[in-house]
Amino acid sequence: MDESGAHLYYNCPSGNYFEYQAFAIGSRSQAAKTYLERRFENFTGSSREDLIKDALIATRETLQGEKLRSSICTIAVVGVGESFHILDQDTVQKLIDEFEIVQDEAPAAE
Repeated sequence: MDESGAHLYYNCPSGNYFEYQAFAIGSRSQAAKTYLERRFENFTGSSREDLIKDALIATRETLQGEKLRSSICTIAVVGVGESFHILDQDTVQKLIDEFEIVQDEAPAAE
């Protein structure tokens, strides 16, 4: 975080680094990257809650037959005028429950 805003960097083992607006690493990360690439255009105008939901949904995309729950993910937040902090598991679980309800209702609205 600096005077121009938040920055996300990926450091390669080769020593190269790249700045991203959204990125995923790890096992089955391609599914998360695909989701984030589809949603990328909306990030600039999104609220903090919407960005957290997108991160959780992207994480869920990487799970194979497993249900997303707060015990398998951690959310950390940093922002202008806001120190780095990690959300507690109860808060994360409430957010997971909230977006799953919205997602279940979304196809009916289309």
